[in-house]
Amino acid sequence: MAADLFWKGRRRENGDEIVLVVEVSWLVEKHDVERAERRAKILRRIGMRTLPVAAGEVWGEGAKSHARLFGVVIFEDGLPDEASWQEALESIEAIY
Repeated sequence: MAADLFWKGRRRENGDEIVLVVEVSWLVEKHDVERAERRAKILRRIGMRTLPVAAGEVWGEGAKSHARLFGVVIFEDGLPDEASWQEALESIEAIY
């Protein structure tokens, strides 16, 4: 499986291992968001805690709302969107 970046770490709150599945594009579009979510879901099937992430300088029309709908973390211009980060963390806690 290919993604632009896999980043593994541990959550500060509880020490749980988590893998960020990151799609990077200068212009983030809906298909980038879907790809990040789809690849994160594949890794979840084998028991990994994953967060899908889409990162880019510019976001296309509807891409951010699409990311929120799919629980994908938004990085814009190198900075995370805190609301999308918290929503994604809450969604994986509901799974595990």
